[in-house]
Amino acid sequence: MLKKILLACLLFVMPAAAHSEKKLAVVDSKFDRVEIVLRNMELEFDLIRQKDLEDPVTFTRYRAVYFPCGIDEPIEQKLSVLAQRASIKSVALKPDYYEPDRKKISSNIKQFIEDGGSAYFSDYSYEYLQEAFDIFRFFDDFPYMGMTGRIEARVMGDMPRFSLKSKMAFYFTHPGWIAVKSAGDSEILSEGEFDTPRGRKKGPISVIIKRGRGEAIYTSYHSTVYSEFRRFNICRIAGRFLITRAENLAKKWGQDITARIADSITEGETHRIHYLPVRKGNNSIYLVSENYPHQIDVFDARMSLIESRDERKKSSLLDFSSDDDYCYVKIYPSSSKRFGMYAIVSASGSRLFPYLYRIIFGIGAAVITGGIVWFIIFSPGRRKYRGRFHLKK
Repeated sequence: MLKKILLACLLFVMPAAAHSEKKLAVVDSKFDRVEIVLRNMELEFDLIRQKDLEDPVTFTRYRAVYFPCGIDEPIEQKLSVLAQRASIKSVALKPDYYEPDRKKISSNIKQFIEDGGSAYFSDYSYEYLQEAFDIFRFFDDFPYMGMTGRIEARVMGDMPRFSLKSKMAFYFTHPGWIAVKSAGDSEILSEGEFDTPRGRKKGPISVIIKRGRGEAIYTSYHSTVYSEFRRFNICRIAGRFLITRAENLAKKWGQDITARIADSITEGETHRIHYLPVRKGNNSIYLVSENYPHQIDVFDARMSLIESRDERKKSSLLDFSSDDDYCYVKIYPSSSKRFGMYAIVSASGSRLFPYLYRIIFGIGAAVITGGIVWFIIFSPGRRKYRGRFHLKK
């Protein structure tokens, strides 16, 4: 019994392991070309087919999967048309015709995310996320309500910390984009007002959802190939395993996490800059790199240097106090080998003793369990029998 109690306490104290550092995958699509951005960041990925998604083994190979708008093959590409001059003689399905098993694919997606995977969905690929988790509600129960035009969107959560912007302009170039009324149990990353055939509406443009040990980003907007908005979405999914690793470092000390950022310095950039929230008392910034070390500088709200760290290793920790509500961090590549993801997690609270709260909770659980066992064994009301039992005839 004692061994079982100690084992339970040990499992409680130990941090959860991060999702394994596997590769990225992009489902081949017609509209949203995510692979262009990944190549620009020199992030390796596999281009997979929609049919591959029906096999659950496919998902075990990747830490993150991108489901861009247009992964479903248009109906006209599935047909073989025989025509003579202006008249059509016959229409038939092509020999390699394929109809995706949506329920099977969505079930695999659900399991992948809940097991710790990361996923990106844009516009028309919403169907797979909806089938998996049923989170979206639409105006008049009709998804395809969005019309062309410019939207002044408000950005929230970690997105303004990543981009240094509180508003962004979105230019929708095609009608019928997915207009979301609400997304249940999710965090809104951007929202705005937009035109629909039923008048002016307001709703989220992009959201992030967390299910099980994983998370997914959905965005209705994907028209701009290179933008801070698009970069945030793609990097957040690609670098989530690094965020998890940095989060575990903060949780080790029982700190409150205040921001999460994943990014990558691309060719032609000398540095990246983000801003992070600051609270009264001790604040910590955890930097974790995928391939190569980075230098990190922390500035106050007036851009006065607080601390600089270049430790020539893949992880760094900076502790500081500030009277401001926020600070800026600059990330520099420390060598000519600049490509690779990095993650920044900011946290607040004292760092007294590693796993302090987990140890306290573990000891408390052990004491309570021991008390219950003692009560069962040594309860005063428990009857004790000695000798033999004699049955009366």
